[in-house]
Amino acid sequence: MNKSCILEPFIKCAIKNNSTPKVLRFEAWFPFDHHKTTIFPIVYFIQTLTSLQGYMMQVVIDGTTVFIVFHCCGQLTVLCKVVSNYKGVLKHDDSEETPVEIFRQSCSCTRCITNHYIYQAIFVEKVSNFFSSYNLLRIMMSTTNFCLMGYIAVQSREKNEASSFILEGSFILANMSSFFGCCWVGQQLINKNEELVYAVHEISWYKYDHKCIYPMLMLLTRTKRPLRLTCGIFFTLGHELYSQWISTACSYLSVYNAMKTSSQ
Repeated sequence: MNKSCILEPFIKCAIKNNSTPKVLRFEAWFPFDHHKTTIFPIVYFIQTLTSLQGYMMQVVIDGTTVFIVFHCCGQLTVLCKVVSNYKGVLKHDDSEETPVEIFRQSCSCTRCITNHYIYQAIFVEKVSNFFSSYNLLRIMMSTTNFCLMGYIAVQSREKNEASSFILEGSFILANMSSFFGCCWVGQQLINKNEELVYAVHEISWYKYDHKCIYPMLMLLTRTKRPLRLTCGIFFTLGHELYSQWISTACSYLSVYNAMKTSSQ
């Protein structure tokens, strides 16, 4: 989306058969005349470089989040298969209590299953806390961009500026798809947690000794609080958040457009 914003002046000039853009994409106050032929390319290059750096940082953070979440989903998939093979064994050896970090991924004993899940829960909580502020900033910026670009698109349509309307519409779609990707990744983690809950529910409890059942019941209680990625302390990344975000952003846009229309 940032690349599209950078190229917008060139696209508009190409549509209007102009050789070079006449204005900066990000207008600001300068202590000099930036419209001069020698200064304008330098200022535009600096804005472009800064935008690309911000874009690359966003790509790195999003890519890291996707990689970590898919790793957690893979671990939960393995855990689901292990739980489905549960045979009522309390532990695979007679050793004393071991730390949570020590377990066998392929072992279906009660201790390894519970330690595996607790380890993943702690890991996801650390990841969620680390990216929580970034996700909150992301949803705030996405909402702001949606409203501003939507308002510009509405104004362009009223002024019959087809090129501006098409470009702003494409920016809105890019903004929506970008945020949907974040919510989709968070939803995958929630779905895997639900699969684990179903796998634990399908265990034949009545066949096993109570010493094995109690730890699994504790695991079942813990899985009712799903592993998730959060935005601050307010939202959980998922499909529900995306639908709420769309409806809220459209409401803000309609109110903003109505206020602007009434003030004119």
